[in-house]
Order: sequence, then C-alpha cells, then structure tokens
Amino acid sequence: MFIFIPISFGVVIGFRIISKKVFRETRKSISSLNGFLAENISGMLTTQLFNQQKRKLDEFDNKIGLDKLGCIHVNDSKNNIGSKKDRHANIGYGTIGFDNLINIIYNERLEGIPRILETPYVTKDDNSKDKVYPPYKYEIEMIRNKEFDGNLINKIRS
Repeated sequence: MFIFIPISFGVVIGFRIISKKVFRETRKSISSLNGFLAENISGMLTTQLFNQQKRKLDEFDNKIGLDKLGCIHVNDSKNNIGSKKDRHANIGYGTIGFDNLINIIYNERLEGIPRILETPYVTKDDNSKDKVYPPYKYEIEMIRNKEFDGNLINKIRS
C-alpha cells in the first residue's frame, strides 16, 4: 500500500508540470486574441492604418473569422488612434476620414454584413452643445454617392 504513495506523488507532480505549461500557453493565446480584439473593436486601427485595410482584415479573418463579424458600426472618430476613447464624429469630420470609411463600407469582403450608422446629432451652431439635428439622411446620401460634402453641417443646420 505504501508503494502507491510515491507513485501517486510522482503522477501529481507530473500532472502539475504539464498543466502549468498548457495553462500558460492557453493564457498567452487568449491574451493575444483579447489584445487583437481590443485594438480592432472600434475599427479605428483598421481604418486609420492607411492602405493596410487588407492586411488587418486578413489578420481579423485568421484570428477570429470574418464569418463571425455580425455588424459594422460606422462612425468617424473625434480622437486619434491609441487614445482608448470611442468619441464619435460625423462622417468625414473626424480623424478616420471619409475615404477610409468608404473603403471599409464598400469592401467586397464585408459584403452582406449589416452596417449601423452611429454618428452624433449636429448642434445648433458651432458654440452650442445642444445636439438637435439628425444627420443620418445627409450622411447616407454622402455614403451612397461616395462623395464627401464639406458643407454638410451647414446644410443640416439650414
């Protein structure tokens, strides 16, 4: 009976060593995936890394799968890349830019994935914080025409 104790002890130690290694590898893999998602969740990295949309979509497809992408939130950003803030700007009026957003919206690989326009209401005037005018009709028109209207805010306010 006492002979089984050293054998059991050896099995437990061996199991601990193997489990630790598997746990560390799993944790590293999940951590890498989590970091990738955190960087790409708002889409800013995809659109702001100019001319790198294909590479970022390939990376997303390899790690997660484009088939798992349920919808795309479309908005420009008030903040620069890496700010860790999700402050929306109207289409073409932020740091992502109209052309980069159009490249994502009309990307053939993302065809069939619903888009949700997620932009802020337009304020009464430049000095106001009262957001009263919905921009969606005008922004959708710009997106459909694939042409930025630098006078958009004034059109919405008039």
